[in-house]
Amino acid sequence: SNSLVAPYPVDFADLTVIDLSKGDTLAGRTALGAQLRDAMREHGFFYVVNHGLTSAQVRASPMGCTFADP
Repeated sequence: SNSLVAPYPVDFADLTVIDLSKGDTLAGRTALGAQLRDAMREHGFFYVVNHGLTSAQVRASPMGCTFADP
């Protein structure tokens, strides 16, 4: 599995963490693509970290009600 350890305690799900900070290089984007594919095949869900959005921006987004702060 390509799962990573979340940077904070997660008691409610054991999901893959997609770290977008790794997308700065071709190798990083390739690895992220494989991780995302595997996460969708295994669980259908994943956590995204280092996406650059503030908690307020996430809450204000149309999908904000589905996401919670860690």
